[in-house]
Amino acid sequence: MIAFRAALEQAMAGTGSDREFLVDFLRAVGVSAEAFPPHLLDVWTGSAPALRYGRPPWQAVIPVDRLADASFPIPVVSGNHHPAYEAIADALTRGLRAERVVIEGGGHAVHMVADPFNSTVLQLWRRSADS
Repeated sequence: MIAFRAALEQAMAGTGSDREFLVDFLRAVGVSAEAFPPHLLDVWTGSAPALRYGRPPWQAVIPVDRLADASFPIPVVSGNHHPAYEAIADALTRGLRAERVVIEGGGHAVHMVADPFNSTVLQLWRRSADS
């Protein structure tokens, strides 16, 4: 986890272009920029400043206790692409008493594996509505 955070901090502290930041960020989260067509990276580069200059994820305050007591189901979904994310997802699952789901194939953007992701969330909501 320490190496993972250090890689993110290094990417976020970079002084290069937004495109260079995006490539460094993707590498830090375990994704190869070469896996994406250049036009998609062009689109994502426009959103890079929000990620680059926003609050770092390690500063987030997650109200785990309040969420664990919520009356709605909570899925914790990951893509099994980086050990640090899997450890975070496992910890959130325990703390939130959530349902843990791993959907491979989307890497850091597991929600982009549309059908398995959408089906998983929809099934969870339906089970919740039936109970």
